[in-house]
Amino acid sequence: MFLHLELILLLFTKLQEILTGAYQGANNTKYPMYLTIIGMWLIRTGTVYLLAIVLEMGLAGVWIAIGIDIVFRAIVLWTRFNKDRWVSSTKDKVADCDPRTRNAQLSKSVNNY
Repeated sequence: MFLHLELILLLFTKLQEILTGAYQGANNTKYPMYLTIIGMWLIRTGTVYLLAIVLEMGLAGVWIAIGIDIVFRAIVLWTRFNKDRWVSSTKDKVADCDPRTRNAQLSKSVNNY
């Protein structure tokens, strides 16, 4: 039974990792970080306590709680990814060039300082 559950959770885990990498590549690292904090400390810890201790499900309750956290985070990341709100609409500020590179008297050498 646990292998079937792990196979399903593996799909959500990889989706979560891919989307987190996409956010990081787009220089949007705060949203996945906050979502991970909420998922790990509130959702996972709360459901582990509820399932494993209160409902006395033991290790099965721990695995189910981990699965709930993983699926929750993957769905939230996917939903935000599809809404395109994670893409920054402002252009990056281009750094000013070194004034010496604007000199027309420079040779064709790359390192001509």
